[in-house]
Amino acid sequence: MPRSGSTISPAPTWTSRLPVSATLAAAPGRTAEDPAIDVVVARSSPGVGYRTAAARIRDYFRGRAPDLELEIVAAEELVARMEAQTGIFTLLLGAVGSISPIVGGIGIMNIMLVSVAERSREIAVRRALGARRRDIQSQFLVESLILTLAGGILGVAVGLAATWAICRFAGWEFPISGTSVAGLQAE
Repeated sequence: MPRSGSTISPAPTWTSRLPVSATLAAAPGRTAEDPAIDVVVARSSPGVGYRTAAARIRDYFRGRAPDLELEIVAAEELVARMEAQTGIFTLLLGAVGSISPIVGGIGIMNIMLVSVAERSREIAVRRALGARRRDIQSQFLVESLILTLAGGILGVAVGLAATWAICRFAGWEFPISGTSVAGLQAE
């Protein structure tokens, strides 16, 4: 196709051409009665900017089919969309991940509150034997710390076991590194 006016000639960048009738005959599910073409992939010549190429392609198709619904998407736009989706997914995972420690903290708080209420006699005996208020607080803080660490280690172990089982069942690799378990980022 020769260049004419401001439209792009696709011939210099195309490696092959197929007539629409041959393409429709080779495409499964397409008939001459329904010659719909959903996607056209074009490559611009070196040095032609995206906006210029998009404008020329739009002009080319508008000249041939004025009522055509046309959406032109560049690879840069697709990458930007994927990065935006990745950002949203990261925020979503961060939100879900931040709820877990809050719920765990509330659970531990309730367990320790019940523990203090049930052990009021033990606390009274310790106070009568000379234990200071700070000693009793330290005991409960150490108990809650041990409970938290044990729950965290158990949670990581169960998570790793579940991940391993899913990977084994699905036939995937199980590439878990120590830095990913510890929550560290490699620099």
